[in-house]
Amino acid sequence: MSAFVEDLLPYLATTYDVIIGHSVGGAVTMSLFPFLPSTKETTVILVDPIVEVPDAALVTNTNMFLEEIENPKSADEWMAENPSWSRRDCMLRAHGISMCTGAVVKDLIQVGIRA
Repeated sequence: MSAFVEDLLPYLATTYDVIIGHSVGGAVTMSLFPFLPSTKETTVILVDPIVEVPDAALVTNTNMFLEEIENPKSADEWMAENPSWSRRDCMLRAHGISMCTGAVVKDLIQVGIRA
C-alpha cells in the first residue's frame, strides 16, 4: 500500500474536491487519510473497498484474476458476458488485464494478507 500512496502523494498538491477509491483503490484511499490537508474539506467515496476479505473469497478472487490473466478476453467478449457494461468499461477491463501479470496479483494478495 505504501508504494501506491507514495505514487499518489504528488496529486494531493493539485486541486481536487473528491477522491474515489474502488476495490484495492479503496484501501489505498484510506491509506491517504493521514496525508490529506486538514484545512481542506474533501469528499471520499469508497466503492467496494477491500477492507477485510474472508480466506475463501481471497482464494476464489485470486484464482479468478490469475485465470483472466492467463486467458485474457477481448473487449467484445467482455461485452457479450456483461451487457450492462459500457463499451469503454469493457475496453478498460481488457486493457487492464493485458497490463497485469500473475506475479503482480500474487504480490498484491500477499501485501493484503500482511496488512
